[in-house]
Amino acid sequence: MSSETDRIAKTKPIMDSISPTFCLAKWHHTTIYLHTGDTHSCYHPSPHHIPKEEIEKDPSALHNTKEKKQERLKMLMGEKPKGCQYCWNVESLSDDHI
Repeated sequence: MSSETDRIAKTKPIMDSISPTFCLAKWHHTTIYLHTGDTHSCYHPSPHHIPKEEIEKDPSALHNTKEKKQERLKMLMGEKPKGCQYCWNVESLSDDHI
């Protein structure tokens, strides 16, 4: 096994114990396009706009937008957010696809 495969093999059971639809990227990764005011936590879904009102209330909204929070909640509840459909399609191919 490669080190990447080993890492995945160790991490996946932990994530699955939280929820079968849990994704670390929604919590730990962000790309912020300051020139357009958009963000996303993964490169597969399209970026979404960061509402100015959210940033004015809480600067952490640069990463923690209401949209991302709703998607995270869905994941914690075992639901599959629509924006993550690419990953759901890949994961449904077989146990070896992550």
